[in-house]
Amino acid sequence: MKKPWSIQLSAGCEFDSNGRLDRARPILFTRFSDQSSGELIARQPIVVGALLEVNAMWSEMKTTLEITGAMSQTDRTIEEAIYEGELRSYIYNPDLTLYTAPAHLLAYFAQITEVFSAYELASTVAHIALNLSSDDFSQLILPEQMQSWTALLDGFKLSQDRGFAYAVISASGSPWQEGQAIKDWVDDALKKAGLGTASDILSTAVASARAASVANIESPLGAERYLLSLGERVMEIRSTGETALTPNRILRERLAVPPMFDNNGDLFTVAAAHFDMTQFSPEQMHVTAAQLHTWTLNLLSACR
Repeated sequence: MKKPWSIQLSAGCEFDSNGRLDRARPILFTRFSDQSSGELIARQPIVVGALLEVNAMWSEMKTTLEITGAMSQTDRTIEEAIYEGELRSYIYNPDLTLYTAPAHLLAYFAQITEVFSAYELASTVAHIALNLSSDDFSQLILPEQMQSWTALLDGFKLSQDRGFAYAVISASGSPWQEGQAIKDWVDDALKKAGLGTASDILSTAVASARAASVANIESPLGAERYLLSLGERVMEIRSTGETALTPNRILRERLAVPPMFDNNGDLFTVAAAHFDMTQFSPEQMHVTAAQLHTWTLNLLSACR
């Protein structure tokens, strides 16, 4: 934290199935360098997975605050100090940029130095970027800082690149003011980026999710329709202004969420009464996911 990295944006192109650069599919990167030497530390693409991890990190932070908030003052002070130390170790770890790059990017443009504020705002912007419609992408306007990328704009719009949209919204925002309402900052950034309000974007996305369907076919993954129906409700409550999903919120909203395995491999659930285990076998899904992971690694190895 005493020697923050420098950050730059860069862009490249994805490779097509023939191994050639596809100019119609540009991809956005953040480049982190050492402030004094200029040495490259990490280059992280801003992809959907990175935006999802920002949401997950913010949920983890809020969950930690809920837990420590229930402790005695002495225990709370100790535990919060330990957790803040862990966060500092994450923020400038070159191996964890998938989880931190979008927050770094937004903090840079919004001039935020406090980790919790950066992640709360980053999660809000990420949730919006993940749920933009094709019409929204057609309306995107490059901010002044990104005007040199005009030649890539059509490709980013055509591929509906969520990471690019996230960067455009982040770069369009004004410097963050302490005590400012997140909604006001976000709506101002969206307007400058050529988009509608957060409320309009997310209400359209919620309606689209409700209208979506998954064919009832045999699949090695299974349970698609059931999980999608659960996701509709989760998306609805996360679109009300607070994107964090914590155990207390799950219980309060009576959400049905999939069970999890702890570090001993034992199954546990949150709000178990609301999740239908007959429609989703966590053990079978775990085995299937492991098989898919192995298959993917083998495919990548063969391609290379």
